This record gives sequence, C-alpha cells and structure tokens, in this order.
Amino acid sequence: MENQEMNNEKSLAIIAEMLSTTRNNISEDGFHFLLWGVILVACCLIQYVMITFMDMLEESNNVWLVMPLVGIPLSKWHGSKKAAKRKVKTFVDDYYKYIWLGFGISLFSTIFLCNVYDHSPNAFIMVITGFAVFMSGVILKFKPLIYGSFVFWLGSFGYYFMPSNSLQLLIFAVSISLGYIIPGILLRKQFKGQSDVQTA
Repeated sequence: MENQEMNNEKSLAIIAEMLSTTRNNISEDGFHFLLWGVILVACCLIQYVMITFMDMLEESNNVWLVMPLVGIPLSKWHGSKKAAKRKVKTFVDDYYKYIWLGFGISLFSTIFLCNVYDHSPNAFIMVITGFAVFMSGVILKFKPLIYGSFVFWLGSFGYYFMPSNSLQLLIFAVSISLGYIIPGILLRKQFKGQSDVQTA
C-alpha cells in the first residue's frame, strides 16, 4: 500500500514537472506579439494619416500589403531560431501553433468573404484576434493576454459607434497596443526572467 502511494506521489511529481517544463517550452518570448503589434499599429497610423490628411482613401489600402512582406519573413526567422534551441517539443506546442494557424486561415477567409460581399471585415477581425489571444493566454497561463483578448472583443463593438474608416483605424491601433504590444512586453520580461533563473 505504501509503495502504491509512493508511486502515485512520484507519478504526480513527474506530471507536475512535465507540465512545468511544457509551460516553459511554449512560453513566448514576446517577439511575435511585439513584431506584429508594432507592424499593425504602424500600418493603422500610416493609413489614418493618408486618409485624414492626404485624401488617399483608395491608395491607403496598399499599406497593408507591406505587413506580410515584413512580418512573415521576420516571424519565420525567429521561429526557426527558437526551434533550433528548443530541446523538447510537446503536444501543447502543437496546440499553440495550430491555434494561430487556425487564426490565419480564419483571417484570410474573413477578409476574402467580406470583400466578396462588400462588407468591412474590421469588427470580425477583432473578434477572431480576440479568440486567438484569449486561447494563447489560457495555454501560456498568462493573464495579460487574457485581458488583452477582452480589449479586442470590446473594440469590435466600438466599430458600431465609429462608422468612419479613419476612426476605426484608431480603435484598432489602440486595441493592438493594449492587446498585443503591452502583453508582448510583459511576456518578454517574464521570458528573460525565466532564462536568467535557468542559467543561474
């Protein structure tokens, strides 16, 4: 009986250690949130200026073409760099990856369908982004991301009260700053703290 209890305790200890290791392995260093956050805010502000002060509504949409050209290569470079250093890959890593893969597919589908039906995709993008950020926060057990997801969801309702395209851009920029950039900075700080503990 005592051996059984010891085995159970040992099993629980192993599981706890595995979950702790898993959490550390998937802990974002904040790079992706900071990268995409800065790019998105920059695109929002540039388009806002083009619409408001330069009367270039149609031309301003081209600003968003720069986003994948800059973001995707940098994101892939950083991801491959992290993968080379990672010692263990867990099933939770896959869940985290697939959440953002699903986000990308949903984002593309939403934008495409909204263009087909001549409808603004902005509010829907905010809802989808909020879900991806929320799930990331749950997996990483990182509350700032969970709080950030609610910023996106609340921001999506703000579009109803801001019918102007230029004002919607400001809502999006604020939501990205609060839901992406600030949690990204905090993630970066947490990641550095974990790295210092592990190397100590």
